[in-house]
Amino acid sequence: MLKPTEPSGQRAAPAKPEMTPHVLSLQDHLRDHLAAKIDIRLKKQDAGQIVIHFGSNDDFERIVGRLRQSG
Repeated sequence: MLKPTEPSGQRAAPAKPEMTPHVLSLQDHLRDHLAAKIDIRLKKQDAGQIVIHFGSNDDFERIVGRLRQSG
């Protein structure tokens, strides 16, 4: 019996890594520290993005100021 094959040119998307309790805790910590919406987006097991949302130029400057103080 033949196995079903994927249509030509299409691959199954790799499974997105699951957000662990540790990563969720870090996301909450950053959200509290920066007082901003934070999204951690995992792409692979050891890679991803941290997205910091801001609603205005003043909000952006406030967040940058907090980041500078932390460094």
